Amino acid sequence: MLRSVLFWLLMCLLLLAVGFGYWRRGQGAATPPTDSTGTGSPRVPATSRAVVLDGVDGEANTQAILAAAEPGYTVLLPAGRYPIRRLWLAVSGVRLVGTGPEPTTLYGADHVLIELGDVSGLVLENIAMLGTGQSNETHYLGLLTARNRIILGLSLIKCQFSAPGLNTNGFKLVADTPTSRIENLTVQTCLFNYLGRMGGEVQSHQAGATTLYNLQFLGNEFKYLGLVATNPDDHHGMAISVSGAANGVVIDGATVVDPYNIGVEVVGAVRGLRISNVNYESMNRTNTEAGRPLSILSVQPGMFSPDFEFTDARIEWLMSSPLDRSGSVFLSGLRGCTLDNCFFVTPDGWVALVNCNDNTFRDLGIRGSSLYGLLIEYAPGRSSEGNRFVNLRNDVSRSQTLYDAVRQQGERAQLNYFL
Repeated sequence: MLRSVLFWLLMCLLLLAVGFGYWRRGQGAATPPTDSTGTGSPRVPATSRAVVLDGVDGEANTQAILAAAEPGYTVLLPAGRYPIRRLWLAVSGVRLVGTGPEPTTLYGADHVLIELGDVSGLVLENIAMLGTGQSNETHYLGLLTARNRIILGLSLIKCQFSAPGLNTNGFKLVADTPTSRIENLTVQTCLFNYLGRMGGEVQSHQAGATTLYNLQFLGNEFKYLGLVATNPDDHHGMAISVSGAANGVVIDGATVVDPYNIGVEVVGAVRGLRISNVNYESMNRTNTEAGRPLSILSVQPGMFSPDFEFTDARIEWLMSSPLDRSGSVFLSGLRGCTLDNCFFVTPDGWVALVNCNDNTFRDLGIRGSSLYGLLIEYAPGRSSEGNRFVNLRNDVSRSQTLYDAVRQQGERAQLNYFL
């Protein structure tokens, strides 16, 4: 009797163990891992595909890359230089990676080498895009272009952009329609070198609509921009230009060498603006044709948001080396923001504050040869008051005292504090 009881007790324990094992397996299958973007879609196992490229046939190279680019795949591009026709890339979850010690160069004579459709989770790494054509015709495009698309996650890492003879940007991403959107853009450790137009431009010219989110420019280098001009009013060569309504813009660790007209430009209703560790090594070419002043940095609301005020902007550790031409810093529409530890060498230029109120400027250094180093002014119906300047360091050779180096223009630009 006792042996019978023990036998059935052991059988029950065995059945319970088997059932628990099946239950655990079912639990694991019920919740597959999700991707890192937080969309909840299952993660596709990362798989690599090495692509063989031809040194002559651009069409064959374009088709080979497209054939390998499937969601979840890393497409490995061989070291070397290869022609391509315009590559239409509209596949999400793809990484294009150059495998050599130097970036794999994709080149062509067109203003655009890669055009994006609606994509998410797209990565381009260790790839150089070279525009070899010669044309000053303006298309308002870039070697990498997206026109009114939905971009949810785009990373450009250790890439290079060059087109000395074409009136084109390194990249241009546009979200000018209500259905378009650019979110989670990362441009990191890239080189923008000898470009006919701008380095990188992100644009949303919609009144009252925010279509740009979380744009990060980290540790990039910009050299010799704006080399091709169509007409004076359209001659631009900014290192970085962000225009329109945006939420979260970070520009950190940039080196800027000889852009055209403006170094870094932020125009529009931008919330969460952070600009830091930008070093200007040279700015020699101002737009004398259109009579526009040379600006090291330009931050202003812009035509699509004239009444907007930057309320959470922070600018710090911006340095400019001796410049050969006049260079100004133009700040407009700042309220309750901070600017720390910045030093500007601006021969015949100045730091201009227009319609800026209740901001704090700490350890601001200005060196130049103009009549004044700091200009504070206002537009009709506005004011530039309540700004605090802590340890303002002026070294303007024509000014005798610190107060002489500051020009407060207009009765509504007088109530500022120098500590």
